[in-house]
Amino acid sequence: MKQFIDKLKVKILDWKLNGYEGTYKETQNILKYINNNRYLREPQIDAFETYVYIKEILGNKPIGELIFDIIGDKKEIIKSLGLSQDEMLDLMMSPEKMDEKIKSILGENSNSDYSNQVYALTMGTGKTVLMTVFMLYEIVLSYYHSEDKRFAKNFVFFAPDKTIIESLKEIKSFDYNLVIPKEYSNSLLQIKYHYLEDTITKLTIPEGSNYNIIVSNSQKIIIKSKKASNDLQKQIFGDDKSKEKSEVENERFTALKNLDNLSIFIDEAHHSFGKTLDNEIKKLKFTINRIHENKPLVNCINMTGTPYVNGQLIEDVVFYYGLKNGIQDGILKQVEVIEYGEVKGEEFLLNVITEFWQSFGENKVEGKLAKIAIYTASIEELKEVRRTLETKVFKSLKIDTRKITENHTGASKQEIEEFKNLDTKESKKQFILLVGKGTEGWNCKSLFATALYRKPPQIFTLQATTRCLRAIGDNNKKAKIFLSKQNYKILDKELKKNFDIEISDLQGTKRESQEINCTIEKRKTIKIKKIIKDIKAIKKNTFDDFILSFNNYKGREIYRNVKELKLENNEAIYTEGKLEKNNTNINKDYSYYEILGIINKYTHINFNIIKKIFKNNKITKDELVKEISKDNYKLNFIIDELIKEFYNYDIEEKIVGEDMKIIKLDVNKFNFEVGVDKIDRGLVCYKEDKEENRLGFHLNPYNFDSTDEREIFAHIRKALKDNENVKEIYFTGGTDKTNYTDFYFAYEIFKDGQLYISNYFPDLLVEIENSNGKTKYIVLEIKGGDKKSDYLSAKQNYKNGEKITNEVFAKEIGFMKFKQINKDFEYRIVFDGNTPSEKLNTEKYIKNNLI
Repeated sequence: MKQFIDKLKVKILDWKLNGYEGTYKETQNILKYINNNRYLREPQIDAFETYVYIKEILGNKPIGELIFDIIGDKKEIIKSLGLSQDEMLDLMMSPEKMDEKIKSILGENSNSDYSNQVYALTMGTGKTVLMTVFMLYEIVLSYYHSEDKRFAKNFVFFAPDKTIIESLKEIKSFDYNLVIPKEYSNSLLQIKYHYLEDTITKLTIPEGSNYNIIVSNSQKIIIKSKKASNDLQKQIFGDDKSKEKSEVENERFTALKNLDNLSIFIDEAHHSFGKTLDNEIKKLKFTINRIHENKPLVNCINMTGTPYVNGQLIEDVVFYYGLKNGIQDGILKQVEVIEYGEVKGEEFLLNVITEFWQSFGENKVEGKLAKIAIYTASIEELKEVRRTLETKVFKSLKIDTRKITENHTGASKQEIEEFKNLDTKESKKQFILLVGKGTEGWNCKSLFATALYRKPPQIFTLQATTRCLRAIGDNNKKAKIFLSKQNYKILDKELKKNFDIEISDLQGTKRESQEINCTIEKRKTIKIKKIIKDIKAIKKNTFDDFILSFNNYKGREIYRNVKELKLENNEAIYTEGKLEKNNTNINKDYSYYEILGIINKYTHINFNIIKKIFKNNKITKDELVKEISKDNYKLNFIIDELIKEFYNYDIEEKIVGEDMKIIKLDVNKFNFEVGVDKIDRGLVCYKEDKEENRLGFHLNPYNFDSTDEREIFAHIRKALKDNENVKEIYFTGGTDKTNYTDFYFAYEIFKDGQLYISNYFPDLLVEIENSNGKTKYIVLEIKGGDKKSDYLSAKQNYKNGEKITNEVFAKEIGFMKFKQINKDFEYRIVFDGNTPSEKLNTEKYIKNNLI
């Protein structure tokens, strides 16, 4: 139900902006840790926040109840369906019809008494990692709040087949420290893993045991019935072929159904939905319900990449991030789908391989050769395709035939091993021939193309062809899907059925940003001194003469996470900190008493005094509610005005030592987002693409903001590489810098009639060390040549104590204040770093400062 998902998303955003209020302190710490570490992708973070919100704020209720909580009463649900006026009136006039309509919307879950949720995320977004994060969060919370039955202590992961079980092994090998703060590591020591990959391994779990993680094939963990009897025979992982096997199966099911505080996760959950719920699908749902009847489930979480069934969104979806979203956000490759019409097999292969080789050849991305998967209908057809490639196609294109490998039920051990190692730098294989393999569970990022000629089962077309979309590097090369005319039509139809999009939607997707995977190569901590201001607040006693008027409101201003002090007319003023202007206006309707509560929370002013202020300024209840609901940012304006009036500050300063981390993240890998224009301009630079050099690339890649930065970095890296006094060069700028580094200085700038205290992140830091271990640092701030004139004018006309409006000069003054107590730092502004003269001058400046 799309309206439910949209409204839930808005409520979660509001909850997030309010600091995740209403959750346990452990939850808030985990959420803040995840947001700071940047290991998870944005859709993963959004999905996890949805999971937590449903769990702790909405009480882990069944989906039917959640819809009423989010949308409202029955009438509101009917209004949200987009029906005609006549249809709506008809339902409103008939309670029976209304109930029937709502029941049809909610589907089977209208009667469910446990929380069953579907999280729909396209391939490449990391569903296995996301399930692991859900589980780890549950374990931490159940450990510290064991009495709270909303949190699970045992977990079962169901996979549709053995291929997916292989991918679920990532659960066991996952580094918990990427998402869970170290102070909670003790709660994760009790985890016990049970991977059930065959039909004979027993599942032995002592009664009352907790923190068991069981991974199994969902197609075999179902209750089956014998044809000769109406009695249900409890069977797991088997087909009732032997008494011994049956005993093992019964033991497994008994172990599962007797687990306390159990949460069930179903991977690739689209296998559990379809036109009709029969055969394995019905049995799986029946089995889960039987487990719930014996001991209530905590929840059942379904993961899928295809949330539509025949063009209709699955009823249980609470979070949706689709294929088109993944391409737009750069999580997946952009794609070109090529139809070859009515062609013969040999002609098709020649066209496909020629275009693939011309587009990719032996070029590498992240050190890996680009690959193409060619899907065939049978082993016999595969052998025929291989002969055609080796004897004709490769010969004409002069391609080494040793670049071919194959994978199918009859593949050799060597070929199976080659298939497993395809996505490595060591693999020399580029042409993969497949029969019924390489669909779900195959995550080969260096796969750039897929080809399908003969007609396979329809869902196979979708799963197989889109395998090449997984992101790698900066994704500046499009993936290619080669299809016969018949398969082109099938793919278009399957995209509509499973994603509610068409091929034209994928190919026409305009990407504005790209998610980049970044590796931390080197870490550095610098010891510095800082001036710390000790603030003492003094309350004013009266608001009798205080004037509050909406006429003084200058427009929307949002608040930063960082609290801020500013000095204006020799008076210290406290604010929550300013952010950039934001045109997004998601407004919430507040009641009068909600407004008073929020003002009290941020100002600590008594309710009666707040009421008196509004009364003195002739602001009525109705006027206040109307103004705030029309523009929520007016509430920020009121809080700001009251704080200015209510507090004065005495400020005491002292100098303290501090460790400043060039990289503050605990993880070794994280993600950041850049605009595709930066990729097109070559501003995302990888270590592998540059000449080998010991200097630079403490992060890989670097995310430069301008060609001036890139050119200065490249020049001094090359010019200083043989001088051992230069220990390292760090690029510390980039648009994502606030999330990964502590290396910044404060500066003051006067804008729009107000004094702002901002953080200044220099572009380059050169570390110099002599043979005696003495260290010196040179900070380089790099600007375009168009900034120079205004900077020089501001500097020449500056009088000590004046408010500074030029940002380049304001940063320089901010650094000079820092240098007063940190004598080992030097500073230089570089204008127009693209010019040879500036490159040479910067090189000379650094060499003149060598110790």
